[in-house]
Amino acid sequence: AMLKARLLANSALALILGSLYWNADDDAKLACVYYSILFVCCNNFLGNVTTDERPILYRHLQAFQYSPAAHTLARVGASAAVSVLDAVVFGTIVYWMAGFTASFGRFAFALLNLVLACIYGDLLWQLTALATPNGSARNLVGALIVIALQTMTGYTIPEAEIPPYFIWAYWVQPASHVYVSMAQSEFDSEQGKAFLRSRGVSDAAWRSWLGP
Repeated sequence: AMLKARLLANSALALILGSLYWNADDDAKLACVYYSILFVCCNNFLGNVTTDERPILYRHLQAFQYSPAAHTLARVGASAAVSVLDAVVFGTIVYWMAGFTASFGRFAFALLNLVLACIYGDLLWQLTALATPNGSARNLVGALIVIALQTMTGYTIPEAEIPPYFIWAYWVQPASHVYVSMAQSEFDSEQGKAFLRSRGVSDAAWRSWLGP
């Protein structure tokens, strides 16, 4: 039931985003790429309950019911499966509604990027929950991470305009590389590369595969 509700919610949000960028022009497509990545990265923030589960986990570990590695692998595997489903459903709807290039290869590459961004976001929120003492601290740290995702992905502030003392935040987060990778996949012609350069997005070929 929870999975069905989650899929319905993701589908509804994808339809809303897709309708906002219906048959978008180049600038709108770039914005759509950014907001799609932001959504899948933050999708599991509110739903992550690792903080509430921690007392139960500690009690089980103290009773030697299983090892920390077994719990971690099981949780990552289970959440990754749901993340893949989330990203595929969301990405499929948005990709075709926004009018991205009708190519199976580019479509599959976009889904691969969104799947990895979704898994990255889920693991990031789990790490945040485990590294903070309670839900309030998790929400505070999570809010700062969301701000970093919004400002340091390369869309709100282009890479060249990020201050030198903050550029590390751009390079360290996978979301910025997914953004460049998806943008390069969509705009891979000479005219498209010129457009990306005008918007502050790198057209270096090696960045295309840095996202996945």
